[in-house]
Amino acid sequence: MLKRMQEIRFPSPRLLYYDNSCELCESPYMFMSYIEGKTYSKIKEKLSEEEIAKIEYQLGLLSKRICLIKVNTNIILKSML
Repeated sequence: MLKRMQEIRFPSPRLLYYDNSCELCESPYMFMSYIEGKTYSKIKEKLSEEEIAKIEYQLGLLSKRICLIKVNTNIILKSML
């Protein structure tokens, strides 16, 4: 899913490394990049109604892009077992 989000140019942390071999530690792990900034929930109360409307419109567009991602459900189901 992270790879697909990169393909659609979704602004999110990038997967740097993933290891599910459990050779170095007892569980799978991953390293991801860090995105500098403040969370929307922390700054929302300081924004104008117009700014909030613009941001929430953009969030809606991003949500639509995520919902359009086609994934192989067999891979997802196998990873959950």
